[in-house]
Amino acid sequence: MEDITEHKRTENSLRSLSLRQEALLSAIPEIIIEVDNNKIYTWANKHGLEFFGEDVIGRAASAYFEGKQKTYNTVQPLFAGSENLIYIESWQLRKDVEKRLLAWVCTALRNENGDVTGAFSSARDITESKQIENNLRSS
Repeated sequence: MEDITEHKRTENSLRSLSLRQEALLSAIPEIIIEVDNNKIYTWANKHGLEFFGEDVIGRAASAYFEGKQKTYNTVQPLFAGSENLIYIESWQLRKDVEKRLLAWVCTALRNENGDVTGAFSSARDITESKQIENNLRSS
């Protein structure tokens, strides 16, 4: 016989932590998404799935770019490990193929050795606010 009480407590604590994290990430009104070093989406919160579609996981981030962009050039320092946080605005295609301007904040994901394994990003749709800003400037 072996006492597994501590093991069960640890399992319950991990399960509880996982449920809390899921609830937190679902409550945040922004798109939160993860990509690997190949710029393939590996995870998305509820808002990310609603924006890009349920089939976003496993697809290249560039599949959602609207037109030619220098997005990958801008985020390359993040993947190279020389930057930890990058802000970028990028035109993206929503699942209904509508073009939207997203403001992204991207941070590097690192393994226990400090090597970059991907990026974790949050985005908000700034299409309307940019249109208002542009209209105010031109008036």
